[in-house]
Amino acid sequence: MYVPQHFKMTDNETLYDVIDKYGFATFISVQGGMPVVSHIPLLLEKNTAGRMQLIGHFARANDHWKLCDGQLTAVAIFHGVHDYISPRWYKTSGLVPTWNYIAVHVTGTAHIVENQTRTIDILNKLTSVYETGAKKPWVLDDIDDAKLLSLLKGIAAFEMPIDQIEGKFKLSQNRTVDDRIGVINGLKDKGDDMALELASRIEQ
Repeated sequence: MYVPQHFKMTDNETLYDVIDKYGFATFISVQGGMPVVSHIPLLLEKNTAGRMQLIGHFARANDHWKLCDGQLTAVAIFHGVHDYISPRWYKTSGLVPTWNYIAVHVTGTAHIVENQTRTIDILNKLTSVYETGAKKPWVLDDIDDAKLLSLLKGIAAFEMPIDQIEGKFKLSQNRTVDDRIGVINGLKDKGDDMALELASRIEQ
């Protein structure tokens, strides 16, 4: 990822926060010189060796899982908050439109989980995160054993220890204070959730 120095985010905890908040990732492998892409929810966890890793699963019908062989490198892209930035908002004249955004790229070598107990653990962790806030959260135990066994045959859970993580926080850091204030106000005037969250990020 092209990351100019003033947009580079190197604090791992900040990058992990982005993964936790925007967990629906673009997962990319390469086969025969061509990219293979899936869109899947991923979670961050610390493995038994104390190393941070991503966990998730594919549908078995999606052959992408076969590339998680413990040998091939993959990249998971997490897209954070983003929005269009109008030059109308700048105090400085002569500038052009741009896009502010947050992105985190995670590189590693994924491998399929063959252990059924561990696969169920990954499923439980995923549902626990995404059922948070429900009055009566759905849990894996809500389905009977026969249904669960059928479900397990149809998925391929995986782990991907993190080899590299990089973040780009393009938040108008290269603009003057007055221009940044203009961007913040422009986004707040726009008023939708994405714009307001991006304005808050720039303020931070």
